[in-house]
Amino acid sequence: MQHSACPACSSSLLLVHRGYLPQAGGLAHCRRCDLRFALRLPSHSELAALYNDYTRDDWLSPLTQKRYTELLHSWQPYRRLGRLLDRGCGVGLFLQQAQACHWEACGTEYTEQAVAACRRRGVSARLGELPLDASTRSSFDVVTSFEVLEHLSDPRAEVEAMAHLVRHGGVAYVTTPNFHSLSRRCLGPRWRTVITYPEHLCYFTPASLRHLFESHGFATISVASSGFSLSGLRDSLAGRAPGAVAPDTADEQVRRALEGGRLGPLVKTALNGVLNAAGAGDSLKGLFLKL
Repeated sequence: MQHSACPACSSSLLLVHRGYLPQAGGLAHCRRCDLRFALRLPSHSELAALYNDYTRDDWLSPLTQKRYTELLHSWQPYRRLGRLLDRGCGVGLFLQQAQACHWEACGTEYTEQAVAACRRRGVSARLGELPLDASTRSSFDVVTSFEVLEHLSDPRAEVEAMAHLVRHGGVAYVTTPNFHSLSRRCLGPRWRTVITYPEHLCYFTPASLRHLFESHGFATISVASSGFSLSGLRDSLAGRAPGAVAPDTADEQVRRALEGGRLGPLVKTALNGVLNAAGAGDSLKGLFLKL
């Protein structure tokens, strides 16, 4: 099976780039909302084979922990119920930090292994979806989704679920790779750490991410792009899958250098400022207010 219309906005105004994802029939570009997506839908057996053996990082960089804490504190103005949901919570690293910051935090995941890993960490995780009924409507101040949207063949259903779960005046926060990144512009189809099938099925730009949320009852607070992965560039050029997150990777070493000393933070701010102004960072980070 393959898409006949955009999975985000239902438009049939599509342009197919055959040079990308040839194993999926190409990469479709929605001319209405700017989403890119794999034309062919993967089978259940393909997805089961992928995610049953999915490798999940279980090391949390101290710098990522610091970013998590900064994020959680930045959401204090939206805190009323004190409840947070992380959709696709992995092994629970972000949930642990949310609990440490005194949020009542829980998550959802799609494999028993991930849910078991969360529970070993002492965080609450549910296998599969929360019911989208009266018991869960508007029940969270914050709903997060870290590097999940790109894995979905139906991103609209994901945002509809987030709109159901977050209360009016609460926020949704998402991160996802940026198709307009400098890395993709340089590498094209060779950006193999991101442009993969059937792992990644949708590819967002700032415009397509805003359009998706604004069409489901959210207002955009911010959509920023930042970051440039040296490890990802190296792995893509070598034609190999990205390695695990670890203290000795090039990316982590650069991050430590930019966090240290007197000039490092200034250089980091300047670099991310340029990437964001150009919409060319590797990652998109979107914060959306539920109206």
